[in-house]
Order: sequence, then C-alpha cells, then structure tokens
Amino acid sequence: MFKTGDVFKPARTGFQGLICEMSPTRNPEYIPVEDCLNCALQGAPCRMGSPAVLHGIATNMRPPGYATQVAIEEAIRQDGDNHGVSMGVSATELLGCQRRYHLDQVYPWWDKPSNLFWAFRGQAIHDAVEAWLKVDPYAAGEIRLFSNRRIGPYLISVHGAPDLVRYNPIQQGWHLIDYKTTDYIGKKVRHVCSHTGKLIGDWQWSMESKSSLTCHWCKTRHPIDEIEITRGIEFSARSSHIQQLNIYADLVENNSRVLADLVNAQLQAKGLDPIVPPDAPVVGAELHYLNMRLLHREAVEIWPSDERIRFIMDRLAGAVAAQTPPILTNPLETWECSYCPHAEVCAQLHGGPVGKKYLDAELKAAETAREAQAEADLQAAEAGKKPAFDPVQNMREMGF
Repeated sequence: MFKTGDVFKPARTGFQGLICEMSPTRNPEYIPVEDCLNCALQGAPCRMGSPAVLHGIATNMRPPGYATQVAIEEAIRQDGDNHGVSMGVSATELLGCQRRYHLDQVYPWWDKPSNLFWAFRGQAIHDAVEAWLKVDPYAAGEIRLFSNRRIGPYLISVHGAPDLVRYNPIQQGWHLIDYKTTDYIGKKVRHVCSHTGKLIGDWQWSMESKSSLTCHWCKTRHPIDEIEITRGIEFSARSSHIQQLNIYADLVENNSRVLADLVNAQLQAKGLDPIVPPDAPVVGAELHYLNMRLLHREAVEIWPSDERIRFIMDRLAGAVAAQTPPILTNPLETWECSYCPHAEVCAQLHGGPVGKKYLDAELKAAETAREAQAEADLQAAEAGKKPAFDPVQNMREMGF
C-alpha cells in the first residue's frame, strides 16, 4: 500500500491530486494520488482503476516551477552560471489559453483520471520512439533543447523536447516528427454560417437533421438551410500542434550544432561518415496522429524564422504580463474551457461564465437585445400610423 507522497509530492500550486471518478460532479471528492492507487489495487469500482495507468498519469504531471527549474539547471550545467535566466517556459506552456498558464502558477488543481488519460497515452508513444532511437543513427529524440529570449527585464529560457528529430541526408537538413493521439481520424463535415462566412464547426457528423444551428460569431440561431454544409473535409492538424512544431523548429535551428555533434557521434559509432553540418536547417516536419485503428501523417509548413520568433515573443509577453490575460471568447477555442481544471476559479475571477456558458450567455443577451429592438421598432411604426395633430381640424370636429 502506498502512503501519501510515495508516488507524487505536490507543490504549493499546480496539480495536487485526483478527483474520485465515483464522486458526484457537484460534490467532488479530492484525494491524493496514492489513495487512488490503493483503491485501484483493491479492485476499484470505476473504469479508471488501473494502477499502471494511474501511476503513468501521476508521474507525468509537472509542478508550475518545473520549466524554470530545468532551465536554470541546464544553464548551470553548461558552464556553472545561470547567465541571468529569470525563468523557463516550455513549448507546451506557450500554447493554448494563456489565462490558464497564469492560473497554473497561482492556484492548486485536481482532476479526474479520465480527464488526464492523455498523460499516459503520451508516455506509451514516447517509449516506442525511444526504441526507434536505438536503431536509427540519424535520429535524435527526447533531447531537451534550450533557447534564451529577452522580454523587458526578463531573460526567459524557452525549451522543449521534440518527439523525434532526424537528419535527412538527401535533403541535408533536420526533419521533425511529433506524435499525437486523437479519438477520430477521417473525413469531417464542415458547417459555415452563410451570413458571416465564419466556420461554425468541422464535425464527424452532419447537423442537417436539426431545425437550426447556432452561429456564435453572429450570436444567432439560424434555420439549418442558412448553414452551408460541406461533406468530405479532410482531417487536418490542430492549429496548436502546428504552432508547437514551429516552436520546436526554432529550438532545433538554435541548437543545430548540439544535434549535429550528437548524430555525428552516433554515425561514427556505426562506422559511418559524420556528415551532419553544424548549421543544418529544418527542412520538413510532420504530425503523426494515432488512434486505436489508424495512423495519419500530416505535413506541417515551417514558418519563416522571423515569423516563428514573432509568435514566440508574443506568447512570452503574455506569459510574463502583469495582468491575468482575458478569457477565451473565440468560438473555435472555448472548447478548451471544458477541459480546464481552473474553470470554476476562472469564472469567479472573471465575474461571469466562461467557455460554452459564456457563449450561451452572449447568445441570450443578443437575442434579448434583438427582441427589445424589434419591440421598439414596432412601437415606432405604430406611432407613425397615427395622423399628426391638427388644431384647426380638431376644432372643426368639435363643432366650432
């Protein structure tokens, strides 16, 4: 049996433990990781009661200060000085909701194992990548790369560990591969608002059987015949995954000499010529999406260097901003709030709903405003039908 702290020791903020899968949503039971593991070892009644899975989830959680700790340790390891590094930020932390990044630094959180299953899936993929690294001398992976950027008074170490970096001797440059798991790989059905031309959603199924569909861009429920529906939309990479690979591309090109030395040593160990130049560029990148049935390879465009730097600097500015960034309001991004363990705290700080509830509230407010405007227009029209007051005619009608 495990004692509290045997497997995971929480920091003051960040991930603290798990929420029991069997506890009610309105009254969640917060428990240490070890209590959940002990329950699983005794035949837990929930679907997530797998000791190995729970252990994999817990050991993949990182405290808020982990990125800074790693950055400073690396700076000191190189030559005994941290060179004034103020903090570290991982490539993953630069993605998605920046408000969540701020809340992670300040507030503790818990979540259900079923919401954290991604941590275990990722570990399984990385194990397979490590096995490949042992047989491919041109490959480097699971190596953490660092690059310093200055934002005002802060020297920030951006770092990340791409799943696989491979030197391509034909293209004479680095090729990046990152692995992602997903529920669905296949063609989707696109739904576009005919009034704004904005994307409502790409989904596995068509919504044409519904009588109406809401466009949160124009805050209107439209009849379904006002929605442009297109079938056969190819599966495509998520924008945050593309951004992540471009951050990795920047890190690889800033550490090309380190990678070249590593791969050249591996080539020499195999009796091959060390052909990797110290300034090799990134020549390609792919995202490999996996589910239980399929693998989908998606080529990713690597942005020009100045565009990558501009993106990274913009995200770093948000990370060190004195004020907590605003809530997500983009209808194509608010889905993140449904998976955020800070959703309740976030709403309290915002003073109103967040995520889908925010969109629903905006929709209701817009509908109420339109109804009020319609009533005002009707009253104005009725007033316009009444003849203007004519005092002479009025006197005649009274018999004078």
